Amino acid sequence: MFRLLRIDLGEESYAVSEIKEAQEWIGGRALGAYLFFREIPPSTEPLSPENPLLLLTGPLTGVKGVPAAGRSVSVTLSPKTGRLTYSVGGKDFGPFLRFAGYDGLFISGRAEEPTILVVSPEGLDFLPAGDLWGADTHEVTRKLKERFGGSVLSIGPAGEKLSPIASMMVDGSSAFGRTGHGAVMGSKNLKAVVVIPGDREPPVKHPEELRSAVVQSLKKLNDCVLVKELRSSGTLGMLVKRIGRGGFLPRAGKDPVPVGVDELLSRWKDLIDPQRSLQEKCWMCPIACKKYIGGRRYRGHGPEYWGGLLSLGVERGVLDPEEVGKLYEKCNRLGLDAISAGYMATRLSEEMKIPVEEALEMLAKNPSLAKEIKEISVRGLENGVCDPRGSAGYALALATNNRGDENQTMLMDEVLLGTLDPKETKGKAAYAYHRQNLFMVADSAVVCIFDTYALDYEDFGKLLHAVTGIEYDLEDFANRAISLERYYNYLRGLEPADGLPPALRGDVPLQELLEEYYKLRKWERGVPTFIRG
Repeated sequence: MFRLLRIDLGEESYAVSEIKEAQEWIGGRALGAYLFFREIPPSTEPLSPENPLLLLTGPLTGVKGVPAAGRSVSVTLSPKTGRLTYSVGGKDFGPFLRFAGYDGLFISGRAEEPTILVVSPEGLDFLPAGDLWGADTHEVTRKLKERFGGSVLSIGPAGEKLSPIASMMVDGSSAFGRTGHGAVMGSKNLKAVVVIPGDREPPVKHPEELRSAVVQSLKKLNDCVLVKELRSSGTLGMLVKRIGRGGFLPRAGKDPVPVGVDELLSRWKDLIDPQRSLQEKCWMCPIACKKYIGGRRYRGHGPEYWGGLLSLGVERGVLDPEEVGKLYEKCNRLGLDAISAGYMATRLSEEMKIPVEEALEMLAKNPSLAKEIKEISVRGLENGVCDPRGSAGYALALATNNRGDENQTMLMDEVLLGTLDPKETKGKAAYAYHRQNLFMVADSAVVCIFDTYALDYEDFGKLLHAVTGIEYDLEDFANRAISLERYYNYLRGLEPADGLPPALRGDVPLQELLEEYYKLRKWERGVPTFIRG
């Protein structure tokens, strides 16, 4: 049974409920969509007290041995796009929540004064946060860890000012980055959530079966070339090597930037501090993709993800990892989504002729400056990973994603490994359908999407059966969950509008691919057919 801690900030009250439907919806992202559909009117405004912030785990979260099981999912209504949305964060927050005896938090209402929530096996405390209001996420994390230990989820100035590109940060370095979850937290006068773990291990139905499933899964991950590169050089190193193999890095709807890939990778690897990087990994993760760099001009978290390097560096023609790392950490401290903020700050700095760092400060303090860059946006969200113009499957996956940026969906085979011809359209609808489904499984189980580089339905099915005792038809589950997300947004008056802006479209025959894709999902013109029932 899914133990949900329901918190009303306005009433300063809480209660635990059990969600039996979690057996059907598994957890995480899918369960979040179900809870919104069941309980939250589609007319709800994102920054209203009635819009809850759901912080959810899944049955695999915090289970020892399960690869990359240190994740949790936030589900809410986005102040940036207006849509039901989700974001995934790492570090210790998800596992610690389960060790405290809860599988998720359902946070509603609005506190009268700035507040901190302290979750422990004994229950919940509401504490004043006035002395931390205005502080950046690093300062908040340091002070609350000194006082309580545990894991700290916090917002920075951007969330307090209700910026639509505000992030939530876990332990100061792992972001629930996209679609403005930090603004929802700020609208509730909630500065931080501290989770103090207990000794309650997540239940496992078949321990021996789990051991066997874990061994098989780890072997596949260890044999995966992409995972090996993530371990050695992080997400930035792996993606620069793979996407930049032609000597160019993509920019947002513009001509690519020439790059000496070998030189950039060599410099990046020289900056990595291996011992400190191990301290930065998510809970018991066997991949450890997050890298800490120790340069002469900057020491701190490297631009761990592709969006950081692209939006904060390549967009400006800057490929210096130290300079980009400094700006990336600035985003984390302020509580800004590094992808959207990077593109917006670049535009702002060019228009006002000010440094990008100053532009980031302005974005955090003035929400009205966070203007959508429409030519690179899908469903109101700036695209952050790869130029889809030459990749048919990736273009389709991006055009149909409910959130607007499922960045890794088609990258693996079309771009990273080159095992699928990017321009070939045959079979791409089925493949995009499959990869999107696989991501829904990972986001609901809840484990890192990097597991999907080596694991598929069969592997996740074995892990889930060992832990829950339930045999899942994961393809059917994922299609229902993705359809439910879309249905809820349809009820909010948001038409499917599956497509790409001209700057991202290229010559991909998108309409033909969409028709084939809709048949697989059993949708009519992009709308789930079960809405008629």
